[in-house]
Amino acid sequence: MLIKKNTISKQNIALIGMAGAGKSMVGKKLAFKLKFIFLDIDDLLEIKCKKNLDQIIKDVGEKKFIELEEKYLINLLKNKPRNTVISPGGSIILSKKAMEELRKNALIIFIDTPFSLIEDRTTHGKTRGAVIGLKEKGGLRKVYNYRLPLYKKYSEKRITTGNLSEEQVVDKILNIL
Repeated sequence: MLIKKNTISKQNIALIGMAGAGKSMVGKKLAFKLKFIFLDIDDLLEIKCKKNLDQIIKDVGEKKFIELEEKYLINLLKNKPRNTVISPGGSIILSKKAMEELRKNALIIFIDTPFSLIEDRTTHGKTRGAVIGLKEKGGLRKVYNYRLPLYKKYSEKRITTGNLSEEQVVDKILNIL
């Protein structure tokens, strides 16, 4: 399936949003329906480093982690993936360089999940993602408020999830393609 946005053809989809937005679960189901490959950048980093995200961040620090995530995503994009749903970590939005490369290679869809759900999923262990910037920004709400304009800036499409099921979010994405 070739995805068209205006006259620009893109052969990949990238799902961006906060940790806990559902990028990975939605991405897997979307890839299955489209018969695309699914790449979760956080999973790939954990495999490459042989550590979970929290441990990687603890070992290298938040700034270096963002640089590692950026480098890994850009190297992956140099291989010109096709027919792929890409789920980068929520902090990828903090790398202008990574977002510009992602935009060249994929239709970027913002999975806009209400703060209350993000908070519930990240504080009650329903997501495996670490949230970069909690200490620096002063909590999850401030990180969310800081990133929200960036997600909107870099996305080409936006899906507001509310209390939709993963299947309903996938259907909304399919309707906008």
